[in-house]
Amino acid sequence: MYDYYQSQVTNYKEFYPKNKPAGALESTLILWRMLYKSPFYRDSHPDFPASFSEHCKGIMKDACVARYKKLLELSESFDMTDVEAVVDGLVGLSESLTKEIELDVRYYKAAFKKDVDIVRLTSETYLREFVATLEEHLDMIVSDDAIKNASKGIFSLYKKLRTMDEKYGKLVPGLKRLSQYAAFNVERWFFPFVTKWLDNLAEQTLEWVTNAVRADNFEAQGEPVDSDDGQLPPHSSSVTDIFTAIYQQLEFIMDLGWSNAVQNAGFFQKFAKSVNRAMEHYCDAIGTGELKQEPNTNKQNWNLLQSRQNNSPKDINLESCVKLCNIEYAVLKLDEMSKLINVASLTQTVRDYRATMAPARHKSPQGSTPRQDEDDDDEEVHGAFKVQVAYAENVKPVTTAGLANAYVTIRVPDGTTVPPPDPDDLSNAVMPTNFLGAAGRVLPVTTSSSGPTILTGSACEQARTRVIYDTVNPAWDETFMLLLPPVTRIDVFVYSRNLLTSDELCGRATLDMARQTRLRRKLSDHHTHDVFVETEPQGRLLLRLTLEGEEEDVNFWFRRSRERLNRTRDDFARALCSKISPYMKEVIAKSMKEHEAAPVQQSFFSSLTGAVQYSNNTAAGISIDRTVTSSEADHLLSPMTDYLNKNLQTLCQLLSVPMAKEVIKRLWDEVLLNVDHLLAPPLYGQLERDRKVLNARQLSMASWTLRIMRDFFHADGEAFGLAPRQLDSRRHADLTALLEAYPAELARVKRDYEAAAARGRDKELLLRLVRLRVERQEDLAQGDREDGRKWIEIQLARRKG
Repeated sequence: MYDYYQSQVTNYKEFYPKNKPAGALESTLILWRMLYKSPFYRDSHPDFPASFSEHCKGIMKDACVARYKKLLELSESFDMTDVEAVVDGLVGLSESLTKEIELDVRYYKAAFKKDVDIVRLTSETYLREFVATLEEHLDMIVSDDAIKNASKGIFSLYKKLRTMDEKYGKLVPGLKRLSQYAAFNVERWFFPFVTKWLDNLAEQTLEWVTNAVRADNFEAQGEPVDSDDGQLPPHSSSVTDIFTAIYQQLEFIMDLGWSNAVQNAGFFQKFAKSVNRAMEHYCDAIGTGELKQEPNTNKQNWNLLQSRQNNSPKDINLESCVKLCNIEYAVLKLDEMSKLINVASLTQTVRDYRATMAPARHKSPQGSTPRQDEDDDDEEVHGAFKVQVAYAENVKPVTTAGLANAYVTIRVPDGTTVPPPDPDDLSNAVMPTNFLGAAGRVLPVTTSSSGPTILTGSACEQARTRVIYDTVNPAWDETFMLLLPPVTRIDVFVYSRNLLTSDELCGRATLDMARQTRLRRKLSDHHTHDVFVETEPQGRLLLRLTLEGEEEDVNFWFRRSRERLNRTRDDFARALCSKISPYMKEVIAKSMKEHEAAPVQQSFFSSLTGAVQYSNNTAAGISIDRTVTSSEADHLLSPMTDYLNKNLQTLCQLLSVPMAKEVIKRLWDEVLLNVDHLLAPPLYGQLERDRKVLNARQLSMASWTLRIMRDFFHADGEAFGLAPRQLDSRRHADLTALLEAYPAELARVKRDYEAAAARGRDKELLLRLVRLRVERQEDLAQGDREDGRKWIEIQLARRKG
């Protein structure tokens, strides 16, 4: 009878489900207790404890172990090498154990109350056994196979364990929380998994981006999205797919509820770095073929293709507009994500932790190599340095057509010393001795194991772009990762390729990288910065510079992602303008050429022996002294305005208002740039063979061009029209002043320039006009021409001084 009652009690959930019938379990316990305390049974079992409660506790503990093993057997996978199935089994086991405790609390606690705290006993026993089971599977949980194939299941297991922790604390108030139990440390178990999962996430994001872009036809879909700047137009599927995948992973991290604030911030830092990789890859993917050449495209074919595209009017590509909308949407989603995870708080957590660790971090063994962030205090800069050569403006023309075949080289100074590698620095074991530029060209960094190396000649060259032919406004968009030796400056050169003679220098500049310079201070945050470099003697070059470093946090990566998206947005806006501006340039130039003086017909022999003589009339027989009327100017510019109306309508339909206005503003700047070029040549370089001083009719045409196009882009102040303050820029004012000064005598123009220079005002356009008049004014005496050239040299020298 004793064994019969004991069997019923130890298997109480099977014999008395939900403690039914009422009172049956209590009666069985009473009978079992009576038999245990009977003299006959006590005499037969003298080794048993005197207390029935103590005896019952031992028996029920063994019963709990047996029941745990039964539950474990039911949940185990048939194939213990199948990680996903094993994890699912552990999840199922945790659910079963939680249900067991809930049943004890709800139905059986009162029945066992007199003899044993069944809830506490069951909880402690299941906990001990479950910990042992988890420890057995720990290596499998953090394996590469689990990371790739069972991540969702492991996250689910983690959540179940956290739920067990919370429930046990509520169900068993006297029992310590599982997270406080010495052996039960959920975060200790799962920290290696989360870390490896985040590292793997960085690789997965590249695959998501590639697949999303490949599946996207870049057609606008969905509804407009609200933003601080108004509504963003519909975007295409790729950017939505990417952020959907990113948010799914973010949800896993946010659901962790990680108690260690520093570790939690570290997780989000790794996540932010993966987001940055996704944004970088997405910008590269959608920009390929539009902002930069295809990876396998021959450079000469690419340049030829670009030049051909610029020779005929091309309507704006709808796909380009959708991609630009995608970038705007990505910026919006990135900002939303930043607010959601509270980047500022996470960043502060990391910085506070680093501040407490600062003494240990900066204490290095004697002779050890300092960290990159410590090197910020060095006079010289060295290490990984990323340079993107974006584009140049107003490169010095050197060909007879007034253009250049431009490329850029980046050099360290002659005599730069490359120190030998530190044998105690483990980073040398993995640091490459050279890097590949965007063009696949090896960039040499000479090292020596025996001593320092002195760089001279061609060894000083760190990067070289491809050649962009026949332009003074080339765009390269090439990125180079350099491993700089210790230097305080970097030299930048713009050359023009010449197939017959040596390449001609078009411009040069120096980047001062010494410790106290403004540029060094900007780069010390290890973000990418746009740096416009003024080249000598003329023009400027946009370089995007990044000094790589180790002081990273969540905000660092979100800011880097935002900056990359903004740069790509600007590049797409520039690319849209580059498709429209060639035809604008062609129409404006043609309208000016329409009014130039026609050559006088000469006999065959006269044409061989004398210079070309020009009449006082245009080819249409109109006097060159007669100004152009408004209707004539409208007629000549109508192909351009019609073309712009068509394409700007597309822009305004597909882009946001701020972005469309940005593109329109850039087109207005292109108009001003084209008129500027037609009125006066650059200060330096070769003048075009057909460059002449403009006549009165041409000047009036230039004036009408400015007025008509200003009104066109103002659009009566409508939604997409530019405001007067945007239209009436400094360049517009300078061109208007130049048109007024253009007909004046050469001596008067010189005096005006000298007077302005004396007041500290740089009137470069007047100096360029003097150069044109000195070189191409037909009625200028030779002596005056020579005097004019000397005067120009003096003024240029003063400008440099």
